[in-house]
Amino acid sequence: MHNIKIFVATHKRYDFPNLDLYIPIQVGCELRKEDFGYARDNECMDTISHKNASFCELTALYELWKNEKYSTLEYIGLSHYRRYFQGHEFDFKGMKIINEKELITLLNDYDLIVPKKYTINQKIEKNVYEQYSNAHYEADLIELREVFKEHYPQYIKSFDTVMNSKTLYLFNMFVMKKTDFDRYMQWLFDILFILEKRIDISEYDNYQYRVFGFLSERLWNIWLDSQDLSYVEVEVVNIENNDLTLQDNRNIILKITEFLRKKIF
Repeated sequence: MHNIKIFVATHKRYDFPNLDLYIPIQVGCELRKEDFGYARDNECMDTISHKNASFCELTALYELWKNEKYSTLEYIGLSHYRRYFQGHEFDFKGMKIINEKELITLLNDYDLIVPKKYTINQKIEKNVYEQYSNAHYEADLIELREVFKEHYPQYIKSFDTVMNSKTLYLFNMFVMKKTDFDRYMQWLFDILFILEKRIDISEYDNYQYRVFGFLSERLWNIWLDSQDLSYVEVEVVNIENNDLTLQDNRNIILKITEFLRKKIF
């Protein structure tokens, strides 16, 4: 029997799948007084919950990495309160989401599970680097590459491969062995904490302030490219809307607005 859990990051009260597999975890607990009664991202003394506005769901990942009560898990995953890996048996809010039996079947053949890759719109952007630069601040991406050059030069090739590609794994969603998760967390936060000291986000608006969450999606792809791990892509379903939620649409509008602002000003 596998010891496996998928943690579901949430910033609000919500209905969650009635399966032992899924554990909701409240993010940004240091920034909000309300306790939803879920697992929290500030249970450890070593917490970055207070950085949730810029680190997004990474505050949950940091907690899962540092909290000893999760150390005995064999597999660990992350999902979101409205996004789940698609399954074929368990129905949740009109959608089929993955259950433990289906996960184990996949993990018997693969090291980890990732979402279907997102393909950038090449009518607008030619690669991942340009896609990020149009939506966010290119200077932060340039500084990130400098961090790699100085601290992790062996990953430069993977950095450039990902930035020149036309596809990307998004959402920071996965299921993987806890041992691989711990290795990835050490690498990820080492890079982000170095970068955090080198870029000034004090004047960023609320959207751009989420910079470390945005960059972590690119870092996930860089790490995957550099690892000798097998993985399978699984479709992601959105239980509020299987295509785009209102929030997704707002994010697209923000990206377009930012793109136009940069081009005009």
